[in-house]
Amino acid sequence: MVHTPSASERGSQNPRKATPKIVIVTADPKRTGRLIVEVSKGKRSLSALYSPEPMERVALVRHGLPGTIVSVFSSGMGVTKEWVYGALGVPRATATRKVSHRAQLGSAATERALCIAGLIQQVEGLTAQADAPGFNASNWVARWLDRSHPALGSRPPADFLDTDDGRDIVTRLLGQMATGSYA
Repeated sequence: MVHTPSASERGSQNPRKATPKIVIVTADPKRTGRLIVEVSKGKRSLSALYSPEPMERVALVRHGLPGTIVSVFSSGMGVTKEWVYGALGVPRATATRKVSHRAQLGSAATERALCIAGLIQQVEGLTAQADAPGFNASNWVARWLDRSHPALGSRPPADFLDTDDGRDIVTRLLGQMATGSYA
């Protein structure tokens, strides 16, 4: 959805002082809802949750993913719900309450979920050219997040999902591994 600011939002309308037109992109709630349903039903990969449009990701974080996404991540990644609770930083009781009340996850848990979706997308992109029948990027990412890594002080990447900088470090590390340039 595109929002074009009004004259008061853009500022002066003096023709001698033309202000550049500002276009603000926001997420289309219907499109986002359809996407979540498609991912939940297995019609699309978990990686589809990670939009290439930053404004869509911001809108999704502000709105929150539905609590039911825990089950979707669990089945899609081949891990237990407890693993997903830990990766998203959501206590089991909170996640259960969110599901039963059809509530959204908080912004921190949604950001972590989108980071994991982005890592899956990154691995899918890296392996798209490879002849790897049966390779499951979602499952691989779950296992990789749990393994200690020397570049992270022998800590697992999952330990770094709780902050913006930590998520950046993990994303960069995965990219460096693809090129063989990590420390």
